[in-house]
Amino acid sequence: MADKAAKEACKRNENPEVHLLSNSKKTRGSIVKTHLTSLKSVTKPSPLPIGFTSIDNQLTTGHSSLNYHLFKIKKIYDPNCIHCHMKETTQHFFNTCVAYKASRMTLRRQAVKVKFNSNQLHLLLERPKTHGELAKFIQSTHRFPFLDHIDLAIHTY
Repeated sequence: MADKAAKEACKRNENPEVHLLSNSKKTRGSIVKTHLTSLKSVTKPSPLPIGFTSIDNQLTTGHSSLNYHLFKIKKIYDPNCIHCHMKETTQHFFNTCVAYKASRMTLRRQAVKVKFNSNQLHLLLERPKTHGELAKFIQSTHRFPFLDHIDLAIHTY
């Protein structure tokens, strides 16, 4: 019985390569169509300079040059902030460090304008519309010296 079924299957498809070729074209076309349509919906790149975009991503993921991360990867011996001796994390940098209080107040005022709870400023990293204000805050803290020379006034947000 199995031999009979095998013979019948072979007779139905005398040239299996033709069907494979046809299927590969359909598959390729489907993949190209899917990827080309997804490329059309790509969001615009940030208008911020690349340095600020990079720091934004680093602060969002927790892999920045703040002391706590550098301590975790064994680049420095102390994870604490040099100003207030608490663990220097992204949350600490945006919300509690005493050295950046004046800059933080300006950022809080801007956060209120976009109807954001200003008690958790680090969450502004998740809102692309606020990245311009975050860049101004980051630059005003002078915590990342390589960003100090960039003129944010020439960039539109």
